[in-house]
Amino acid sequence: MGDRQKSIHPQTHFHPTFPEGSVIIFTALLSIFFLRDRLPVHKWVGVGAVFAGLFIVGASDYGEADTDPRDMHVVIVGDLFIVLAQIVVATQMVLEQKYLRLYDVPPLVTVGLEGWMGKLLKCLTHIT
Repeated sequence: MGDRQKSIHPQTHFHPTFPEGSVIIFTALLSIFFLRDRLPVHKWVGVGAVFAGLFIVGASDYGEADTDPRDMHVVIVGDLFIVLAQIVVATQMVLEQKYLRLYDVPPLVTVGLEGWMGKLLKCLTHIT
């Protein structure tokens, strides 16, 4: 029963810092391509350090000896969904930066408007 229980819950081997740290990498890459930003060397070193850390933690995620191979697809799909979510978050950050530069909006106003827009959307979705 103990071995069976371990194979049912592959998420116990999941390290949440693995995919969530990838938002730094995606934000840096998207800001280079869409905002034409130039990253200084120290920021590239930081992105490289994040990538190395993600690789180490991610390798341990897939290197668990007691994970049932049939359940490994659950771990992979979960990681892919979280990485996709981080791409969406990075895209939001880059678009915010674009509009902050374009319209010269104070950052705190942007954060406040985001909060109110989220509140409004949440209320609208709970009504229907």
